[in-house]
Amino acid sequence: MASTNDCIAYINKLHSIGTNYSPGKLLISASTGGYCNTNFVVDDVHNVYCGDNTAAVATNGLAAAGVPSAAVLYLYGCEESGNLPHLTNAVNVAGYITWGSHSSLTANYPYDGEVEWRGNSGWWIMESIESFNGQRLATGQGNFVKWFTANSFGGTNYQYTPVGGVSHTDEPNLPGVNDSAKYFGLWASGKNLAICAWASRRTSHFQALGDPFITK
Repeated sequence: MASTNDCIAYINKLHSIGTNYSPGKLLISASTGGYCNTNFVVDDVHNVYCGDNTAAVATNGLAAAGVPSAAVLYLYGCEESGNLPHLTNAVNVAGYITWGSHSSLTANYPYDGEVEWRGNSGWWIMESIESFNGQRLATGQGNFVKWFTANSFGGTNYQYTPVGGVSHTDEPNLPGVNDSAKYFGLWASGKNLAICAWASRRTSHFQALGDPFITK
């Protein structure tokens, strides 16, 4: 994260969810204790590699995990000829994938007010199809530092920051971007973050973010 405060806020979130929804458990889960985060946001609107299915296959993994179609918010669009609408508002978010800076969202979408969550959206996992999202100084893309700031995704005081993410420390090339079907499908089926992240890994330039013992 960008600062000590970001790290402390993440730890505090784990403590709060653990205390209120998973007391005494090794694996910290929000949903098993009644936290209603049910929706997965698959924003497949982008301006490069139009027709690629890196984001779209997330819907296959979610379907295989038994997630109802009504809980999968999916939108596709090719912006080579101009900007298009994006999925920028959702409630009770459990997962989010975006092309980020490879679309009209541009690089600061996590905290510029473009993408905003509401409801029970404090316990979800993140993936973006951006080459250098695991680099602290990659300001030209939506890197992990921007995902975990106090006002990210329309929140205040870290209200809507994710609890897990996958990223790249160097150019993965498109085939090296994490397998979104495995990543989100395993999360939806109740696997812990370590399993979800590492099973989806397709490059040596891989970085997982978050506590490995958290589950949906």
